[in-house]
Amino acid sequence: MIRRRGALYLILAVSAACAAVAPLLSAYQVGLLTQVLIYALFAMSLDVLVGFGGMPSLGHSAFFGMGAYAAALLTLHITHSFWLCTAAGVGSSLLVGALFGLLTIRTGGSSFLMITLALSQILWGIAFKWRSVTGGEDGLSGIV
Repeated sequence: MIRRRGALYLILAVSAACAAVAPLLSAYQVGLLTQVLIYALFAMSLDVLVGFGGMPSLGHSAFFGMGAYAAALLTLHITHSFWLCTAAGVGSSLLVGALFGLLTIRTGGSSFLMITLALSQILWGIAFKWRSVTGGEDGLSGIV
């Protein structure tokens, strides 16, 4: 319980420090800090999966990409609301994670590793080939 409380205090302290420093930074520095925090969150979630769950995954980035595409497409075509786009990104990652979980729940070891790789490659293929929606290899442009 003490370790959890200490981690919570650390998260709150880092969040407060970022919020306090943000007005003093340039737009480039704020963007860079945001990207660092996003990648740190990605690394921590992989650490939870591998370190605590003991399940090494090669498809972890599929959820990362799904959330990014959902938020980006919503921003481009529907609304510029940060909170709505964030909720869409989290929700789409949650749905894809639940679907992947149903397909991989009874596996373990190298089977789990290969199934997660195959499922992430399916999402990569969809993102790469469905040019009318995802922009294919050119990506999405015009996101503010």
